[in-house]
Amino acid sequence: MEPVTTTSIECQGLRRRYGRTVAVDGLSFTVEPGRVTGFVGPNGAGKSTTMRMILGLDAPDAGTALVCGQPYRSLRAPLRRVGALLDAGAIHPGRRACDHLLWMAQSNGLPPKRVDDVLEAVGLASVARRRAGSFSLGMKQRLGIAAALLGDAPVLLFDEPVNGLDPEGIHWIRGLLRGLAGQGRAVFVSSHLMSELEDTADHLIVVARGRLVADISVADLLARASGDRVVLRTARTAEAMAALTAGGATAALAGPETLTVTGLTGERITALLAGLPFSELTAYRVSLEQAYLELTRDGAEYTAARVA
Repeated sequence: MEPVTTTSIECQGLRRRYGRTVAVDGLSFTVEPGRVTGFVGPNGAGKSTTMRMILGLDAPDAGTALVCGQPYRSLRAPLRRVGALLDAGAIHPGRRACDHLLWMAQSNGLPPKRVDDVLEAVGLASVARRRAGSFSLGMKQRLGIAAALLGDAPVLLFDEPVNGLDPEGIHWIRGLLRGLAGQGRAVFVSSHLMSELEDTADHLIVVARGRLVADISVADLLARASGDRVVLRTARTAEAMAALTAGGATAALAGPETLTVTGLTGERITALLAGLPFSELTAYRVSLEQAYLELTRDGAEYTAARVA
């Protein structure tokens, strides 16, 4: 990884309009090195447009997007500064995988051996001379990831990198992203799969209708969404509810022999239940998907009707 003075993505007041539609509206955030930053939001939230502006593919109507302290278009040998995967299908179907990467390497002054290295890293070494048109979606994703890794860049962007990958591939890319961040790189990942980001991302940039909704660590978002609720399992729910309510808690039936309790610590709940048997007392924890849906419930542009 070539040393640079700034290894982050910095967006300030980004705005982009297409006709009457405002795709991105005053968006500001920073993607810090050394962590995986998830970029999430409903369809039409402006994620892909934002990534395109970061990479100089779309010009903002207002604001700035800097990579390693500079606009992308001013970077010399850009593959050495930022690696990106926006569209796994953006490759000529008649070109061999190795040749696709080789011309990219040559255009940025990278040694040909680097092509062999990244093909090995993504598991495509055995099909390096096959034409991309014969690749499955998952193989094209791996080739796109190889292209992003080609310049050993300190900043990496991936738009929906899990699409088309099988379970082994999903497990692999999760470890890859964590490993890249562990090397001190800034890793920016757009995804709709909250379950994957929960196991991968350190931080989230949440957008809806082109605007910033949250810029928060995954741990803080989960803690905020979970609140101070405690899950209590007991066969004597009515007696437990009476004791806890008398002690100042709010208790609600959440299922058979299950209560959710707010307003008291676990130690205080245990004391109030003296003499009453219970099998579980744990802090309530929502999933990242639940926290995300609550955060963006008013920001979705397209919502389907519930099926009765």
